[in-house]
Amino acid sequence: MHKSVHRKALSDISTSWNVYHSAKNHVVHLIRKAKRDYYCSAIERNLENPKNIWKIIKNVSPAKTSNLPSQLIVDGQNISDVIKFFQTSKPCL
Repeated sequence: MHKSVHRKALSDISTSWNVYHSAKNHVVHLIRKAKRDYYCSAIERNLENPKNIWKIIKNVSPAKTSNLPSQLIVDGQNISDVIKFFQTSKPCL
């Protein structure tokens, strides 16, 4: 549904785009307000329970993601292969 409305909005730029953009902004605003209200009330209900408050905070906070690349190619060689070699080989001492 979203894509069809978006395509319609792009086809008739003058009015449809403004209607689409306004409706989208309104929906985003409603979603953010609902989330804010939900989490505020959840925290208020758990003021006496720090463990649950921390669960709520973890739920709200962004997930920790790694921005590391899945592969690192240097001079045509995958560096992860080199790292695996050194991790599995026996020490030379």
